[in-house]
Amino acid sequence: MTQQRIADLINLHAAAEAAAEDWAGVASKLAAATIERRNPKAWTYAELAALPGIGLDGARIVAGTVQAAAAADPLMGPTNVALSTAGMRLDTDERQAMIDTLSTAGTWEVLQAGLTSAVKAAGLQMLAPWQVVGLSAAPDAAASQAAFEQVELEAQFAAEMNDTVNPAVESGRAALIAALQTAAANLGV
Repeated sequence: MTQQRIADLINLHAAAEAAAEDWAGVASKLAAATIERRNPKAWTYAELAALPGIGLDGARIVAGTVQAAAAADPLMGPTNVALSTAGMRLDTDERQAMIDTLSTAGTWEVLQAGLTSAVKAAGLQMLAPWQVVGLSAAPDAAASQAAFEQVELEAQFAAEMNDTVNPAVESGRAALIAALQTAAANLGV
């Protein structure tokens, strides 16, 4: 099953590299964080505080920055209210840009390294193909090649069975043996 998942990922994300037998290129494509996963949840300060990379100190930094922005700009007031009560979605492009602006204004990275990306990840994560399908790790070049070749061989075997062997089953023993020999030769066995 895992081999099939890897082969499917290769066909979806790295077919050109596989066709060129560039297995390092295949592994690189499968490991690259290129898939967006948006989380439409409405987040509160308290919920952000519970996330890895944010914590209570990070939530305080975020809250202080939003409160300072709300004091300076009345249009930011509802943002503070939302984050304090029912929550606010962080997955839209506009909110992601707002997080960048607030982070710069509040010097989040100086106060807590990684805070900006942790807050942004609550709404939007970039994942690699292997993460999306639930593999435990990114397949390396050798694992990618082995999986792709195994699935390709299984498909060739199934085609030989359907095209060569199965039609000969009812034709008698000699025809079946000849068909099996033909199939083996076609598969390079």
